[in-house]
Amino acid sequence: MITALLPLDGPSRDNGRVALAFLAYTAVRPAAAAGLHDDTAERALGALDAHLDLLFPA
Repeated sequence: MITALLPLDGPSRDNGRVALAFLAYTAVRPAAAAGLHDDTAERALGALDAHLDLLFPA
């Protein structure tokens, strides 16, 4: 709903959805995201992608 209300372009809207999904995921699975802040951005994104792939397989 937030991304629908804000005047964002496509990439910004997609980034907002990812950020909201990440916040929701860390709220329900804090152990899965516990060490992400200690990693580099690339490793953190890789770990997040791996967890999201488990939840939402293609």
